[in-house]
Parts: sequence; structure tokens; C-alpha cells
Amino acid sequence: MGCETERHHVVVGSGIAGVCCAKELRRCCPEDRVTLVSATDTCKLVQDVVRVTEHLERFKVAETGVEDMEKSGISVVKDFTCGLDVEQKLLKLQGGQDIHYSKLCICTGGRPKRILQHPRILTVRDTDSVLSLCNCLKTARRILLVGNGGIALEVASSLVHLKVVWVMKHGHIGDAFFDRDAAEFLFKCLKFGKRNLKALEKFELTETEDPIQQEVGDGGLPAKPSGIAGQAVGPKWSKILENIQGAAGDRDEPDVTGFNLEIVREAEISDVLMKHNHQALEKGFPVTVKLTNGEAYEVDYVISATGIVPNADWISDETVRKGQHGNLIVDRMMRTTAQDVYAAGDVVECDSSWTQEGAHWFQMRLWSQAKQMGTHAAQCMAGVGTPDALGFNFELFTHVTKFAGKKVVLLGLYNGQNLDNVNEEDMISYCRSGDPENEGDDATFVRVLLHRGRMQGAVLIGNTELEEVFENLILDKLDLSPFGPDLLDPRVDLDAIFD
Repeated sequence: MGCETERHHVVVGSGIAGVCCAKELRRCCPEDRVTLVSATDTCKLVQDVVRVTEHLERFKVAETGVEDMEKSGISVVKDFTCGLDVEQKLLKLQGGQDIHYSKLCICTGGRPKRILQHPRILTVRDTDSVLSLCNCLKTARRILLVGNGGIALEVASSLVHLKVVWVMKHGHIGDAFFDRDAAEFLFKCLKFGKRNLKALEKFELTETEDPIQQEVGDGGLPAKPSGIAGQAVGPKWSKILENIQGAAGDRDEPDVTGFNLEIVREAEISDVLMKHNHQALEKGFPVTVKLTNGEAYEVDYVISATGIVPNADWISDETVRKGQHGNLIVDRMMRTTAQDVYAAGDVVECDSSWTQEGAHWFQMRLWSQAKQMGTHAAQCMAGVGTPDALGFNFELFTHVTKFAGKKVVLLGLYNGQNLDNVNEEDMISYCRSGDPENEGDDATFVRVLLHRGRMQGAVLIGNTELEEVFENLILDKLDLSPFGPDLLDPRVDLDAIFD
């Protein structure tokens, strides 16, 4: 089914989901108008896509000016959304303009949760926040990191020169991604890993002047609303942290052989005290953080990495159905409960129709899923996407990243996601763990989860070269019971057996 003529598709948000959606709409509907509404002068682009397996891919995220979108035939409006009239199909902008749409896709992402608003409480979301973080840490002696998700893992892995106190409410690191065994392996990688700082991949962030963030002037744009962040900075943003030496920056060769990370488990922040007296600041640390376990730490800065909240406040709850945390609920065709209004990326919550028996996919707010959702939303808006197409594109959860200098591949229901209702006696897990202290970079970790002999998911850390065969084993649903724990024996050539 092709596109009707004289239609106007509008996409809100210039992060990965929004840009992928707008570009796919332009491809699917060359005769229709496509408009991208951006709160900043920049947008995120997917580049250098490398397919690792049939379902697993890695790619780079680049930041460019929104004018590049206009070169692709996509109109750009730089402003902030402030309301939505679904009856009249009008998108309301803070600058006073209303945009009429035929179909609308909301890809406004999220913004970091904040402990409190203070210059010494830092968050990470967009390019500006990372640049601010880097500038602050140049003179830091000790920082406190709170949170246990992907951002916290990247910060803890990258700040090798600074004294870091990492506070988390969970019992092991990376609770959002890993079980205790995988977490313990990664902790050893952090503790014993060797860093070759001279061989670090070059990574730079460029600060851009954004007139939309300035105060209103003669004929200017409105000021940036409080609490709104730009697009997420990208999967390799933490590279820039590895060369930050903090107060040790005057040393020619900073010592990275010591372990500068202290982990405080099962604790949360109960209070934050700020010193404002200049004499007190000269003698000690400007911030005192009290924890629920009774301990207190004096630090220069607090990095808050406790998750994000959706940028959907500008839409009333009566207009579109929202989830418990304020995310927009979408069905398998990325439709919200408002007619001709779609959504994709971090701002959405997938409804129950996404979870089907036998599926090995679940929602996690990642770059890879933002790309998938934005593209699928565009196809559904254009009339060429179907729930069956979603079944292929979202057949298997896959993610590849790096933590603690190690390649990490996550496949399927690797931590038992969506398996709460199955009989525990039918579940079995096999694990093979190397020794980072003695094996160094060659150490690997493999864990698989099976239900009645069928593989449901896998965690691969290090260069295991098992991602393709395990992906096939999950999708083929073969009975692996005869192998037992030998399934992970390095001497067993799985490729030869299952080819």
C-alpha cells in the first residue's frame, strides 16, 4: 500500500528515533511533506552500520546541524512544543506557531532525573552536559557517582584517574543489565584491567552555539524551557572521560595502576550538604553526601545517573494514554491512543501486545531500539508497515556495547525477562567465567539461560565469537538438553554441530 498525496507528516525530536523516522518517511513517501521539529540546532545521525549477525548490529552516532536534514528534503522547524490538539490535528509550538499534520510522530526522548538543582550536582544527557561535566572534573579530587545503569557503568569504567565513590541501591554493579555472576566478572575487569591510554581512540565533542537556548530577543526564539535536555550524546561519549586527570593533571605520567573506585552497595543518598564559606572550601571538600547506611562522603562533585524521565509533560494525560512513569503507550504499530499520533524512542512504553508467547524481545531504552522504533514508526505511518513486519524486526533482543573495556553482547531474554510466569524447575543456567586478574584482556564470560532445553538468552563478555551461533540457537529453538554444561565447553565446535 503506497502513500496518498498531499499529506504532511510531522516528527517531533531530532534524536536517533526522530531522525530515523523522518528519513524513512522521506524514503517511503517522496511525494509527501515531511517536517522535523527540533528543540536544538543539532540532530543525531546513524553512521557506519556494521551487521555483526543477522539481528545484531553496531553503529556510530554522529551529531550534525539540522540544516543537513533540509538537504534531504525534510523541512525543519526550530522551536519547543507546548501542546497538542488531536481533534484539529494541530501541534502547538512555544513560539506561537501551530503546525497542522496528517500524521504525527513524537520522538522527544527523555531528560535525566535530578537529585537537586545545583552546579555541583552533574547529569549526563546531551553534548552540553558532557562538556560541562568534563570542565568541572578537570580540577576534581574526588567525586561521588550515584546510579547503576548504563551511564553509571560508563562513568565508572572511564574515570580511571579520579577517586570515585560509586553509590548504588542494588547489591551488584550494572543491575539493569547483569546478574551477580556477570557483574562480579565486570568488577574484576574494572579492578585488574590494564589501560593503554596512549592507544585510546580519539573522541571529541564540539560545543555548538544554539540560538534557541538564548533569551528572547528582537525576533528571536523563546528560551529553552527548564529541565529540557538535548538529544542523548551517543554510545561513545565516555571516551572523552578517560583522559581527564582531575587534580592530578599536573603530573606528566598519571598513575593508573592503582584502583581508584570505591563501591558502596545497597545504599541511597539521604542528604546533600553544600559548603559556601570560601575558607571552608580551601580546607576541605565543597559537598558532603550522607547515605542511608549512615556513611558520609566529602567530594567535589556528585554525578547523578539515576535514569531518565520522558519528555512528555507538554501532552495532557487526557489527550494520550500514558504509563506509570509518564511514557506514551504505543501498540505494535507505534500508535498512541490518539488517532494518527505515533511515538518512538525513549518517550514510549510498549503495551502488552508486544509481549507474545515465544518472543525473545523486550523493551530497553537503548540506541539500537530507538533506531528500530523510529524506522518502524515511519513505515507504519506510510502504510507500508505491519505487525508482521514488527515480528521480524523485533523478533530478538540484541545489544552490543562496551563496559570496563570489554565487548558486551546481550541476546534474547538473557536475564529471564518476560519469564516470570514459567516454572523455575524448567529453567537452567550455565556459566563459564575467566579470570581477569591472570588472563587480562583474554578473559571472557559466557552465560546462557535455557527453558526446557531451549536457549532463551545469553550474555557474552569479551571476545567470545559466539554471538552468531547463540543467536541461531535462540531463534531455532533447538533442544539442547543432551549437551548440558558441555554447551559452553570451548573445545566443543558449536558452529560445526549446528550448521
